[in-house]
Amino acid sequence: MASVSALLIYLSLLSDLSNHGQFQLVKHDLSQYMRLDASAVKALTLMPNPQEMGGGKNSSVYGLLDRCKTSQGKRLLARWLKQPLVNLHEIGESVFLTDRRQADRSETAEHRRGVLRRLYEQEIAPGGHARNSSGFADGRMTF
Repeated sequence: MASVSALLIYLSLLSDLSNHGQFQLVKHDLSQYMRLDASAVKALTLMPNPQEMGGGKNSSVYGLLDRCKTSQGKRLLARWLKQPLVNLHEIGESVFLTDRRQADRSETAEHRRGVLRRLYEQEIAPGGHARNSSGFADGRMTF
């Protein structure tokens, strides 16, 4: 609680009257997570070994799953691997959301391919020649 008090003073949150009633402290239930110690993480090869040549990208679970674009995503993936869920309902919900996101991603890719195909076909005249001066190969290289 002393650290929260120091944070409130440092950010001057209590000096501004518009902040009153805007924030609340929430106690997280840590029993829904399994906490793995360093030896368990090493034995399961969840995280790459920093002493290994090449960073061990393909020699750990993290290296195989890491397709994150941002450092925040990388940190979140590392936290999920080090603190896996133990509640069966939460695991099922997480799997459902992941499957749904993957399905949306494949539908989006198919839609994008269809739009690009239609755009390309609109550029080709009925006789098979491009409407502008560029050749067929130039149009193909665009997509």
